[in-house]
Amino acid sequence: MTRFTSICKMHKAFRRLRSITLAVHIETPLQTWMKDVTELLSTAPLEILQIYATTTFVKEAITDNFWKTVVTMHGSRLKRFSIHRMKISLDAISDICSRCHVLEQLFVVADRDDLVRALCFPPCNLRRSSKSVRMTWHDVFLLLQTSVRFMSNSFLERMQR
Repeated sequence: MTRFTSICKMHKAFRRLRSITLAVHIETPLQTWMKDVTELLSTAPLEILQIYATTTFVKEAITDNFWKTVVTMHGSRLKRFSIHRMKISLDAISDICSRCHVLEQLFVVADRDDLVRALCFPPCNLRRSSKSVRMTWHDVFLLLQTSVRFMSNSFLERMQR
């Protein structure tokens, strides 16, 4: 992917790219993938970002730092942020919600306990070391949509057994 990234940047291939869907394979060296994707998308005016794992198990988690970089580069335009088949931290979700001002759709997988904690105290300050993040009702609504989807999927899985 490093070579592909170099060619695309050299030809300014993504200067009009508004939407991208990327896959992460289980055997992918994640640190290299995150670096290449960040560089690849650096010139794209993205509005829709969709990333999914090709299996339900990913050896490593995509770091919060990667999501922060993506939001810094594209947050002002992102309307849809969709992460499937991989977990994302509550801190990353909060960052996405607070800095993507035109966000219309958020699809994520998060730990149920994290979502319950976030939903039990809305709108509240979530403690992160010595800092806090203010959650708006819009953030809580997005988390609630995510929670409902997560619980619905869990319920359907249990019913199919």
